[in-house]
Formats: sequence, structure tokens, C-alpha cells
Amino acid sequence: MNLLIEHRLVDDPLCNILYALKVQHVILPFVQEQNLIEKINLIQPDIFIVPDEWDDPNATYRNAKYWVNVLKPQLPEKTNLMVVLQGSTYSSLSSLYNNCESLGYKHFAFNHASSYYQVNNSNPNKLINQMLG
Repeated sequence: MNLLIEHRLVDDPLCNILYALKVQHVILPFVQEQNLIEKINLIQPDIFIVPDEWDDPNATYRNAKYWVNVLKPQLPEKTNLMVVLQGSTYSSLSSLYNNCESLGYKHFAFNHASSYYQVNNSNPNKLINQMLG
């Protein structure tokens, strides 16, 4: 199984290409969309994490919608898209989940360092708050 995950890649050394293109949730500006599509088709991962915007559920939703409606038909049939849920409140995270689910997404991840965890957990240690999130 080829699985492209946020901060490391497993099973296929060619996945390093995609890791180099996707850094801290943003595809680097010099990478053109078709070039990325070609790389995905070459590697054929089971899951590809669509670009998201840090703590911004609206921009993340726009990206998710674009990828599922415009780019998904250009990807290998076996490649599923995953959304990293972004938001600063429970309501925004829940709404993003519901909206993406209605687009047909079945794979979700959580931003491990969301500001939401700092607001809702009272430990003075930020890492513990992230762990509890």
C-alpha cells in the first residue's frame, strides 16, 4: 500500500518527490498543478492529502471542493483524497467535516497543532494540549 501522509512517506521511495512538493500543508508556488498531477499518477498513492490552509476552514473547503470536482478525475482510480480538518472552533471543524463529507470525502485527518486545542485545553504545556486535542 502506498500512503502519502503529512510529514513522512512510506512504502515507495518515489514518494519523496511528493513530500518535496508538499511542505507544511502548502504546495510550493513553483510547482505547477499539472506537474503535481503527473507525479501522483506516477506514484499512484492510495491516499493523497489535498492542500489545506492553517486554521482556515473556508479556504480548506474551497481546496477540497476544487480537488474533488476538478482534479480527482485526472488521478488514478485507486487514489482517494483526504482532507486535514482546519478550524479554530469546534463548530468550524464540525462544519468543515460535514461539508467535505457531503462532497464524498471518506478520509479525514486532524491538524495536530490547531489553535483549537490551545483554547479548549487548559494545560500550560502546549504539547500536552495538542496531545489531548
